Amino acid sequence: MELTEKQATRLIEIIKQYEIIYAGGISSSAASIRAECDNLIDIISGNGKQKIIKKTKPGVSASVQKIRKIETSKKTVKPKTDSKTKEKKPDREQKVIKKETKKKISAAHLFEAYQKNRLPEYGGYIVSSFFDIFPGYTKFEIVGFDNVQDIFIKGNSLVFKSSGCKLFCLIEPPNYSYQSIEPVLREPQISIPYRFEELFSIKTKRHQKIYIGKKPVISMSSFTIMKPKKDDFAILFYDVSSVFRNIQDFLYPILNDELRIPKREALKASSVIAEGIKGFQTWLDL
Repeated sequence: MELTEKQATRLIEIIKQYEIIYAGGISSSAASIRAECDNLIDIISGNGKQKIIKKTKPGVSASVQKIRKIETSKKTVKPKTDSKTKEKKPDREQKVIKKETKKKISAAHLFEAYQKNRLPEYGGYIVSSFFDIFPGYTKFEIVGFDNVQDIFIKGNSLVFKSSGCKLFCLIEPPNYSYQSIEPVLREPQISIPYRFEELFSIKTKRHQKIYIGKKPVISMSSFTIMKPKKDDFAILFYDVSSVFRNIQDFLYPILNDELRIPKREALKASSVIAEGIKGFQTWLDL
């Protein structure tokens, strides 16, 4: 018969006290301990049942030989559940560690990633914003790159020696005065390299207009990313399996919350952008 974990621990404690109990004589308290020990011994030998030990009168009721036998073999008395529990804990910890090491960082601030030498050589995607043009007028630039040869700082920009694809998105406020002018012909700060016929157009309930390029603009040898100013950003998205969904989920709340584009149109615009960048690799392979 096997002891419970609690019983085994108690028995080992009694065994350690054995010499003290017998060297100094057995008091009424010590006799209670001896009776408890006898019961545990009987459980191991199969001659007794588990029971609650009450205080007994002074006296010796068990042989020294039995206790010495248990003391020499106390390693085998440990219940199996105890050893299994100890084995499982490190196994769980190892699994957690393995899962954490397999996790991939999905996004980072571009210029911080450059300073920490965390830019991927195999490629990735960069989403840049340009909010500070004038109220409500915003541009987004999404770049996909591959086969990076070199990356270096030049002035306030980061230069990639790499082939790349760019997709642009433009949001016009209702009160924009030059809506009839082709986006490619506008001032450099507010222009995108498309004519109206080359753009998807989404009109919102608030009379905003969202323009998204139908095809990417290809850079064959290099491209430049400007360092963000004020509230602008340049976010690097690593090329993980969920990268397109990550970019869509990143853009949707910006369109909806910050630019006040209604949910339906914000979701549609972020989805069109995600679909557009899915075809980047096809264009890079041409």
